[in-house]
Amino acid sequence: MTETNHKAQKQRRRRDRPHKPLPAASVRASIGTTGLKQQGGFINEEWNTQLVGNKGIRLLREMWDNSPIIGATMNATASYIRGVDWKAAPLRDGGILHPRGAAFVESVRDDMSHTFSDMTAESLSMLIFGWALFEKVFKRRLGSHPGFLPNGHEIPKSKFDDGLWGLHKIAIRSQDSLDRWEFNADGTLRGMWQNAEFPDGRSDSVFIPIEKAILFRTQQHKDNPEGRPHGRSAVRSYLYQLRLEEIEGVGLERHMSGLPAMFVPPEMLGDDADPLDKTAVESHQKLMAQIRKDERQGIVLPAEEDREGVTGYKFKLMSSESQPMDMGPIIDRKKTEQAQVFLADWLMLGTTGVGSWALSSDKTRMYAQTIGAILHIMADTYHRSCTEQLFRLNGFPQEQWARLLPGDIEKQEMLNWANYVSTLVNTGVLIPDDALESQARRLGSIEETRTTNDSETPRPTPQPTQAAKGVNSPEGFRRLFQILNEMKAGTMDRSTAEMVIAREFDYSLPDASAIIDAQG
Repeated sequence: MTETNHKAQKQRRRRDRPHKPLPAASVRASIGTTGLKQQGGFINEEWNTQLVGNKGIRLLREMWDNSPIIGATMNATASYIRGVDWKAAPLRDGGILHPRGAAFVESVRDDMSHTFSDMTAESLSMLIFGWALFEKVFKRRLGSHPGFLPNGHEIPKSKFDDGLWGLHKIAIRSQDSLDRWEFNADGTLRGMWQNAEFPDGRSDSVFIPIEKAILFRTQQHKDNPEGRPHGRSAVRSYLYQLRLEEIEGVGLERHMSGLPAMFVPPEMLGDDADPLDKTAVESHQKLMAQIRKDERQGIVLPAEEDREGVTGYKFKLMSSESQPMDMGPIIDRKKTEQAQVFLADWLMLGTTGVGSWALSSDKTRMYAQTIGAILHIMADTYHRSCTEQLFRLNGFPQEQWARLLPGDIEKQEMLNWANYVSTLVNTGVLIPDDALESQARRLGSIEETRTTNDSETPRPTPQPTQAAKGVNSPEGFRRLFQILNEMKAGTMDRSTAEMVIAREFDYSLPDASAIIDAQG
């Protein structure tokens, strides 16, 4: 037997050997870790030393405050998010929304000391820093006159007096106040230590447990509590832009005012020059660096000649024969790179004289989809960290639970929507009702004018199309053939085709299904 066959047989026996079952305790416990690099509560995942700790937070905040493109992106995102309607929804798609749970989550949303949109807009700081932590402050809902605590502080007011637990506020705990994180033995997050500064002037390190917090993160790679800043990828472009703008400013200034040159006697520049002469040379060098064409322009220098002859001193402004390099396109490229990080490069369309309407539409749609994903991150985090906790505190049975979900980011284009609805109505798939009218009025910003009363004329049911006179008529046969072709082409599924045939030809659904089967 060759050595190769012997090794193959050993591997086969090892593979077929039955594995010992793991103890129950080992199954329930974590064996490995996420691989997060942290020591003493300080995260060590960042390789760029400029972005480590508070120094990194200051740089990211500087980008937010000083970069016009990043500032515009954040303002646009905040405007989008503030315009979104949050409504109660069942826990699972297609589930039944319980009215009591829906009413409760919406009442909590509207019963805080700040608006819900303020909280969502504040949480956008996670795009810059990678994370945003809020502290939940609970209250009992005891009406508008709840009284006072034993220490004399007023109990938070509420719009409701049902005695349930609600939220007084969801307060930001800023990124620059982070001292360190605290982790459990298994690597899960226990909470955040904050360098807190109180209104009375006190400062102290306080611990905020994760059970009392909502931690929004852009990413959860390695379960890192600091996520990953979206602005992280824009740092290099931002720093390049700053440097290029400084070079551009100095170059333009020197081109307009000229390069100052100072001539001094040669002996003042020698290694064995008198200390007083060396001091004078240093003074002249500082003077040259400070020459500007502004309200302070003007210098006093020794004369080039005196009674004894040439002094060796001379001053002139040397002009550059070449034109300064146009730094604008390079700086614009760096700004575009920063916008691309946030998928907001549509902000640059038109500034360079290029870009079609179609391109703008595609880019803004992609940007809106990104914001939609961010909103769903917020919705999931808010539900897991807050809504579920409130339902448990108040003893709601789980079948009554609900959640808040964001509405649409972009308004649908009315013409496309109208054509879509018109097609469904004309084919009989959709029957107009009050819900459809309300949706149409909402999308088109049309004010409600109809009044409801007992004598209101019922809404007419749409008449079948001409094709519905009979499947055996020429019109009916052509319509049936069209439906079957659409189904074969994949533009209409079978269930929709059955509904259309049943509606247009006044058949039951089983009969419509039999017609489709008979046609092959």
